[in-house]
Amino acid sequence: MKLSTLAVAALVTALAACGSGGGGGFTNVSTSGGSGGSNGGGGSNGGGGSSGGGTDVEGAEGLGKVVELRGFAAQSRKQEMNIPGSPVTLYEAGPLPWNNAGGNVSGPDGVITGEVDLRNATFAANTGQDYVSASGTASLTLDGSLPDEPNATGTSFLGRPSFQNTGSADLFTVRPRDESGDDVEDFFVVEYGKNVLDTRFRDQTVAILYGGDFSDEAALSGKPATATYSRSEGAEMSFAVGRSPAEFSGPGQVSADVRLDVDFANSTVSGRIGNYDGSADDPIGDVALENGKISGVHYSGGARLVQSGTTTSAGTTSNGHFAGSFMGDDASRTSGVLLLNGTAPDPNDGGASKAFSITGNYTADQQAQP
Repeated sequence: MKLSTLAVAALVTALAACGSGGGGGFTNVSTSGGSGGSNGGGGSNGGGGSSGGGTDVEGAEGLGKVVELRGFAAQSRKQEMNIPGSPVTLYEAGPLPWNNAGGNVSGPDGVITGEVDLRNATFAANTGQDYVSASGTASLTLDGSLPDEPNATGTSFLGRPSFQNTGSADLFTVRPRDESGDDVEDFFVVEYGKNVLDTRFRDQTVAILYGGDFSDEAALSGKPATATYSRSEGAEMSFAVGRSPAEFSGPGQVSADVRLDVDFANSTVSGRIGNYDGSADDPIGDVALENGKISGVHYSGGARLVQSGTTTSAGTTSNGHFAGSFMGDDASRTSGVLLLNGTAPDPNDGGASKAFSITGNYTADQQAQP
């Protein structure tokens, strides 16, 4: 498993949906946004800078948005490192947010909301690819007692636009995407890590959130009683298997197919993510999306690791959640995120039982009725 995959896995958790409501998801507060920015942009392994590490870099773009977010956050306790002679207690730099010794301080059992202010942020991309770097500043605000990250400075982390506060290792990544194909960013995934890489702190906070062009509730009124939403390679998944570097195995970061079966008449959603692509290692199972309930234009439910092609559990899923929303003027898309963790047999290590963390985001399209 590549180190870059572990670092990305350290920043992600899963989402669940909340309340009713609909529409919007953006506050368009400027047309240019941003504070300029370089023509930089990192390559696929990060980098960036004023002259850039990428090739064929497009001009920087300010999105000028405050994006409403929904998702999960959780805190976990990191393992103390035994360093003989150390004058202070140090804790592991948690590469796996759900696999640390000590258990969770608070698990992913409640929806959080927040917003990311991108009015002073500028993003740069390689031609034909996702944005890879950011400049200017952005602020992440979460509800309740969860830590915020105000006025963080744009940079590039593992080839993704990121924002980091000066003097700390805390950062959040923002991934704007155009899912409707109209050259307007309409789906945002935000991944956040607080005290994940800082060995001075015992407790860490991780979060994954999403936002975008949530549909108005009126868009659901004309839907058929049931509908299928699917997309080939519509899911991006991050797998972390094992509690220590010696145990780490794949498949790391992969794409996958996603299908959701929506029962509008009974306000339920279920589905599956599987058929992974992009890794030489074997996956530890598919992800079943179960018992989702629709509220307004949002939904949430449980996620469970299952044996590929079946509904039989693969090991034990301790926490499993998914959430999403119907997107666009006609609700013809749905996007969301998921997180689950537990223990399962590792096919890449002779079936040895290992702890796992899985996070992901997805987009699927409504299919024509048969």
